[in-house]
Amino acid sequence: RRAMISSRSFHAGSRDGDYSRSSFGDSETLAGEVAWYYEHDGLMPMLIGHSQGGMLAIRVLYELAGEFHQSLPVVDPRTGVALPRTTIVDPRTGEERPVVGLHVAYAAALATGWLPRVLLGQWSMLPRLRRIPDSVTEFTGFDIPNDPIAGNLLGITPYEAIGSARVRNVRLPVDYRHVMLPQADKLS
Repeated sequence: RRAMISSRSFHAGSRDGDYSRSSFGDSETLAGEVAWYYEHDGLMPMLIGHSQGGMLAIRVLYELAGEFHQSLPVVDPRTGVALPRTTIVDPRTGEERPVVGLHVAYAAALATGWLPRVLLGQWSMLPRLRRIPDSVTEFTGFDIPNDPIAGNLLGITPYEAIGSARVRNVRLPVDYRHVMLPQADKLS
């Protein structure tokens, strides 16, 4: 259950050299890291999260949309330290721009449900969990029918765009298991 930043580059990533983050990480920090990667790589990052990590990925989209803060600091993922600025130099235009308003090319949430948000007291995400903001170009939500961990035994509410984000819902086979979903080693 992790959230992952993918920037398709090969420079040193975070302090441990890994692009994945704990699903219990801070969304403001992760949004600041997304901005840092974009400024340094010139590639739009992707956010992919499983279970709690899916909620974190969606929360980062809301952070970038300015839903929780008017400004966000840039965070250096190599040190984990917030830099004393809330803007980046856009590598495509060369112009300074705020972190809030940055777009992510793609995000996905795998087996992310309501029940854990209630149990973990993540009240602010309950009305937002299935509504995807415009801070992402394309979003895919993956759900497993009757997933007791996600808490969708009574049905699955589809993800929907608030505005112009392209949102796709994928219903996985009923025999897929929540905790096994991120294991992709057998696919190679």
